[in-house]
Amino acid sequence: MSEERCERTDLPVSMCAHCLGHADVIAQAEPRYYPTESVPQTTAQFESRCPYCDGTIFPGDLIYRPQGIWVCEECS
Repeated sequence: MSEERCERTDLPVSMCAHCLGHADVIAQAEPRYYPTESVPQTTAQFESRCPYCDGTIFPGDLIYRPQGIWVCEECS
């Protein structure tokens, strides 16, 4: 029997920060309101995960570095 998977991250629910509520705590603890003109940005070269929302970043997506960590466009 396979374990239930998160619809947002496709990870097993027991391993998903989103389902465990950790991603929401991080998002509330660190508001990120930066003008995108002053934040370094580039396009992703590899598939990865955003450390804030745990969303998938695909090659070619715009990524931003507001606090020294590359994040997805929605979290910038």
